[in-house]
Amino acid sequence: MRTLRFHLGLSLFLMLAVVSTGECSRLGTIVESLWARLERMWENSLLRGPLQFLSKLRTVQLVRTTVRFLITTFIKLPFEVILKVFDFVCQTLQREGVIGRLGLIKAEDLAVILFDDEGSEKIPLPSFPKISDSAKFIPNVDLVLFIPGWTQNDGAFDNVTQVLVNAFGQKYDRVFAVMDLGASLNNLYTWSAYNAREVGNLLGIALSKIVAKVKPENIHLIGAGLGAQIAGFAGKKFEGKTSKKLGRITGLDPSRPCFGNSGLDSSAAAFVDIIHTSKLFGSFETRGHVDFFANRMSTVLPAKGCGSFFCLHQQAVLYLAEAVIPGQEYNFCAVKCESRNRFETGLCEGNKEIFMGLLTPKDARGSHYLNTNLQSPYGRCTLSPDDATTEGTSTDSSDSPNSETTSSSSKGDSDAKTESPEEPKDTESPENPPEEEPTEAAPEE
Repeated sequence: MRTLRFHLGLSLFLMLAVVSTGECSRLGTIVESLWARLERMWENSLLRGPLQFLSKLRTVQLVRTTVRFLITTFIKLPFEVILKVFDFVCQTLQREGVIGRLGLIKAEDLAVILFDDEGSEKIPLPSFPKISDSAKFIPNVDLVLFIPGWTQNDGAFDNVTQVLVNAFGQKYDRVFAVMDLGASLNNLYTWSAYNAREVGNLLGIALSKIVAKVKPENIHLIGAGLGAQIAGFAGKKFEGKTSKKLGRITGLDPSRPCFGNSGLDSSAAAFVDIIHTSKLFGSFETRGHVDFFANRMSTVLPAKGCGSFFCLHQQAVLYLAEAVIPGQEYNFCAVKCESRNRFETGLCEGNKEIFMGLLTPKDARGSHYLNTNLQSPYGRCTLSPDDATTEGTSTDSSDSPNSETTSSSSKGDSDAKTESPEEPKDTESPENPPEEEPTEAAPEE
């Protein structure tokens, strides 16, 4: 039974992966191959005799029939249903112990890479508490740590990560670092999702050991996809170790499959801001203190701009990178609104706007909507910096007035989005209490 559940989970994952790349024509072949493999395992096993006996039992026959039915009908479901099924199955397999860690993850396998204008320095995670010994460390400034997502980091950076590295390379008022995850997130997604909690816990422990050198309010974690969930687990582990909250966590389209209500939410840091760009891989529910929903987050590929669903998933990194570059900090502004439909129909025109990026005010709350250009520069904000009061650097722990102001510059524009169901209505995200308590997700409309 455990093996059957494993193959069902593997089948669901591979189907989602194939669909995500747009190679639907291969789906039938992959399904047949998986089923043939299951049949071979069933017939050629050393336990062939007992298995043949069990196969005659009605319960086992029902299971085999059910698995075949699920696999052959899975591809006919809407994307939202596929995602929910995959999410449910993944969490169930993890809970039952069918999916566990693929090898023991050790702190020695992880590292933090510090950057400055002279190059980089790699520090193993166990040595991270000695960060002040590095020539690239600057005391009394913000420490920004970027955590890449699934398959984005295995000794070398992908193009999207490099764009963010280059952007922060132009910011000299903070220490910027990237977490080297080794091979911990380069397995099948289900195992990588399982590993995310362990990696986050190890990072949280390491961060708790540098509080004498870096104030918690000066620590800003930025996570992309699975990296956002790692940041959430790290923030909660950090608080458990120090009884203090990290200053800020920015989630860039946090991965939803296999996480449900765990991982990143508003309880993970003093301020949590999230940029949503994909409904298929990312979470479309409100999870932070403030949530930005870019374009329509469609499960249908745009006509141009992105050629795959994974591209949509990575757009959040590119948006933040653009907003980091000096002179482009004000490229993105978003309107506070109850839903995407209300935003698109102009019912939120005249509502207050805030900047998205490092200048997002820490007292901002609720869901905000914006549209972007299809190519760089992505930001299309026409709001003048003089028209808003901002914090300067939102990782600063000092209180400051909200940088909201009235404008209608982000009103819906159809050339940068595609058809999709209406976004769920927002519910205000209060401070969540305990470690694993999630923020209250917005109900679907």
